[in-house]
Amino acid sequence: MDMSINNTVKATLTALSLTLLAACGSDSATGPTAPSHSAKTVQDGFELTISTAKATYAFGEDIVIHANLKNVSGQDQELDFFRGRPARYSNVNVNVQDDTDFSVFAAGEGEYDQYTLKAGKSLHYEYTWNQDHRITRDPVDRDFYEIKASAGLEDGSALRFPNLSIELD
Repeated sequence: MDMSINNTVKATLTALSLTLLAACGSDSATGPTAPSHSAKTVQDGFELTISTAKATYAFGEDIVIHANLKNVSGQDQELDFFRGRPARYSNVNVNVQDDTDFSVFAAGEGEYDQYTLKAGKSLHYEYTWNQDHRITRDPVDRDFYEIKASAGLEDGSALRFPNLSIELD
């Protein structure tokens, strides 16, 4: 094979790979990530992002919900998470609510009391909902649902993630 053709093929494949990687996104810790359905806001120097892989899910399909809390303030920030007395509470709580605002799914994640989040760094939480109702354990109805998340702080305030809608089709 002619070396100039071989080099052209290599250059084309490299360009195609870089284009696909850019289109899909990348996380240096986990490699390429799929595009996601997300909402984000900034509150008190934190970027709060809630996301799923897509906006519409097949009925019965597991839904992985990601909550990411990133320090965008430019300096280290102290987080004093709500602990309760004597119970311990999770750092970030997620609720999936139906059209009556009833939480059909509720979960919490995280064990920190006080935590220094370095500038530019993130805390990432992941939850999986199997589309079962949290009380009856029966499958929920095909419908639209609202994902809500927050991080409660010891002083009674909260970091509130933006709401994200999903559909079960």
